[in-house]
Amino acid sequence: MAMFKVADELGGTYSTLREGNGDTRFDAKDLVFGRPEQAALGVEYYMCIDDDDLRTRMNDGLEAIRAEVAANGTDVDKVLAYVLDQEAGTSDVAFQGGLKRDCDAKGNVLPERRGKTFADFVADPNAQGAKLQPPHVAALRFYTTAGFRTINNDLRDQVRQKAGKQHPFPVTVAFANEALKRLRAVGATSKQPNDRVWFCTAA
Repeated sequence: MAMFKVADELGGTYSTLREGNGDTRFDAKDLVFGRPEQAALGVEYYMCIDDDDLRTRMNDGLEAIRAEVAANGTDVDKVLAYVLDQEAGTSDVAFQGGLKRDCDAKGNVLPERRGKTFADFVADPNAQGAKLQPPHVAALRFYTTAGFRTINNDLRDQVRQKAGKQHPFPVTVAFANEALKRLRAVGATSKQPNDRVWFCTAA
């Protein structure tokens, strides 16, 4: 895509939107517009899960996220263990053209991530300002890894949705969705309305 070509020419600032195998988080050719009534029903509708069932599972917080990723995730989705249990920048796994999680293009741990554990991300002032709980932060961190693929692909899978088959990670998606809404509180208190909203990316 032309956008990625330009990004590469600018030093790859935005090229991390593309995976090493060519997969992208955002692909205009796959854009599908739903009907207004579908949008009003929310993401739970597309995950084919009963509201009460989802709320019950969400009560288990991090353990529910661990359980559904363990039960339904791919080998790539095992990155959740890094997100929850390892210090930022300690993973040797390379992706997206050799990049490592929480590191710069040269493989050095980003200064703002050095020594950080999951608890540190939860304690971040922006996370606290948005009233994010550990499951919210876990879902956001997980989504910024290659785990995004399972989340996005199954949300876009109309065959799955029409068949009434449940999304593999309904709890994770629900917490991520809730977290993004809460993060608007951070932007709302910013003196600069166009400032980048804090996002605890692991990629």
